[in-house]
Amino acid sequence: MSQMEIIEEIRKLPIQDRVRVAEATIKLIGEDLVRRRRTIPDKEKIEQQMERAAELLKDDHAPGGELTEFTALDAEDFYDEK
Repeated sequence: MSQMEIIEEIRKLPIQDRVRVAEATIKLIGEDLVRRRRTIPDKEKIEQQMERAAELLKDDHAPGGELTEFTALDAEDFYDEK
């Protein structure tokens, strides 16, 4: 059913029933907004988690860290000589 069909059906209702439909719709929208706030982490929390992760990986990326060991191979060719 399209929005216009729903609206046309609502127009057929007595005013008191239309008000109830509007109130129920607004309540559903409010519940959805509350649910979304619970599932979407706030920006500040995400930034804190990213800072913590960066701090934990800092030593791995520093010279001599685990992730820089292979940079010693940068000057070597990786293709097969034929």
